[in-house]
Amino acid sequence: MSEVKTDSVVNVSGDNDSGIDLSTNDVVAIKTANSERLRADASGNVLVGTTNTDPAFNNVTGQSMAATGQFQVTRDGGTSALFNRKSSDGEIIDFRKDGSTAGDIRCFGTRIGISSQGGDGGLANAGTESYNWSANAFYPNTDDDKDLGLSIRRYDNIYATNTSISDSDQTKKQQIASLTTAEMTAAKALSKLFKTFKWNSAVAAKGDAARTHTGHIAQEVQTAMTDAGLDASKYAFWCSDTYWEAAGTTYATADEAPEGATQRTRLGLRYSELLAFIGAATEQRLADIETRLAALEAGE
Repeated sequence: MSEVKTDSVVNVSGDNDSGIDLSTNDVVAIKTANSERLRADASGNVLVGTTNTDPAFNNVTGQSMAATGQFQVTRDGGTSALFNRKSSDGEIIDFRKDGSTAGDIRCFGTRIGISSQGGDGGLANAGTESYNWSANAFYPNTDDDKDLGLSIRRYDNIYATNTSISDSDQTKKQQIASLTTAEMTAAKALSKLFKTFKWNSAVAAKGDAARTHTGHIAQEVQTAMTDAGLDASKYAFWCSDTYWEAAGTTYATADEAPEGATQRTRLGLRYSELLAFIGAATEQRLADIETRLAALEAGE
C-alpha cells in the first residue's frame, strides 16, 4: 500500500484516521481511530496514552519513559503494572547500583521475597531506615525506639524457643528501692486476685472449645492499687490505651479517625512486672515471718 501525507499526517492508504502525526513541531505521534496513542517529544520522552511527561507525579492516566531514564505509570483503577516470570522461581525485579545488583524482589511459588545481595538488608519508612535484617537477626535501626505491634494492631501468639530478654543493668536504673508499706498492701491484695477466664473472641470463634486462661483483670488491679492509696497508672505493669473506632475500623489517634468515631479505652497488664511486684511483696512478707518466727523460737 502507498503512503499519503495530508496536513502533516502520514496515513496508510485507505485508513485516513490512523497514522503518524507530525503536525506539532518537534513531536512525532502515532494515532489510531483519530486518537493519539503514543508520542515522542522534543526532549526525547516517550509517552503512551498521555501528553503529560509526569503522569505519576501529576496523577493523570498514562505512561512516561523519560529521556533521563525514569519510568512512570498511572492507571485509573486496577493493577498499574504486571511482572511475570514463567516456569521457575527467582528474581522478578533486579535492583542495581552502578551496574551491580544490590537486591531483588523474587517469587517462591505463590509467595514473594526481598533479597539483599550483601546479605544484610533493611525496610525503610519515608526514607529512614526503620528495620534491618542480617543472616540470623531482624532488628530495629535504632535502640530502644520501636514497638512490635500497636495497641490496636496486636499480634495473637508469639512462638519462640526462648523468652524475651529485658535490659536489667543496674547502671541503667535509678531510685532502686524495696516495696513500701502501701505497695506491700496492694501486692498482698493482688496475690488473691488471680482468676480463670475465657476470651470473648475465642468463645465467639470456638464456643465451648475455647480454652481457659489464668491471670488478672486489669480493672481489679487498678482497684487494688487505689484501695492501697496508689495510682496504678504510675506503675509499668498497668497499661491503658485509648483508640477510636468507626464502622469496624480502629484508629490510633483522633486526628486519623473520621467524624463521629467512638473513643474507646483498652486496659492491659505487663505480667512479668506484675508478677515481680507480687513476688517482691511475698519475699518481704516471708522474710518478716521468718524473722518473727526465729525470735519466738529463741524465746525473745
